[in-house]
Amino acid sequence: MGPAMSILLYHNLAKRHHIRLISVDRPGYNDSDDIYSRSGVPDLFEFADMINELTLILKMWQFGMATFSLGAVYGLAYSLNFPERIKGPIFTISPWVVISTISPGRSYIHKKIYQNGLWNLQNRTGAHIDAMVALEKVDWGYKYEDTTHPIQAYVGEEDENVPLQAWTYMSNRMDNLKLNVVKDGGHYLLYRMDFMEELFTTIESTVNS
Repeated sequence: MGPAMSILLYHNLAKRHHIRLISVDRPGYNDSDDIYSRSGVPDLFEFADMINELTLILKMWQFGMATFSLGAVYGLAYSLNFPERIKGPIFTISPWVVISTISPGRSYIHKKIYQNGLWNLQNRTGAHIDAMVALEKVDWGYKYEDTTHPIQAYVGEEDENVPLQAWTYMSNRMDNLKLNVVKDGGHYLLYRMDFMEELFTTIESTVNS
């Protein structure tokens, strides 16, 4: 859920809810290696294989999963290859969605943003990879609608990065998705401790049921 170091914010919270947290950085962030396919773009499924290997090394035969923002793209890719390893629904916090699905004009805006500025992130590997994935410069290899594993998505009603309208639209297209709208919430729900307290309570009850 977000940068791996952010896990320190939830140490006591996780302990209180009897949850063991393992946080992994997306490719290119901090000490996480770049993961590229042969075409030179991020390979979501190769990263899923690495997460699977890590959990086996840690002897975590089944585990709950939570993702933040663009991490949803990686987490749901994992669910397509290893659904039997995930216990309970996938909890996605402020998940990214391809906005062009509801507005072709936004897709055009995304392309202009990429062309006119985000290219200069190429020397900041993690940010560059995120820009490529988020702005649809990379074929994810799947669509959210392809997923079948249960998903609980938490979206702030005032999310400045991913409009609530986008996920309202997606919730009508995905039978496996439950949309939870967080009142007065923005994109960074991850740093709202009142929200995280409620989320951990839900995770504990769901995963342990």
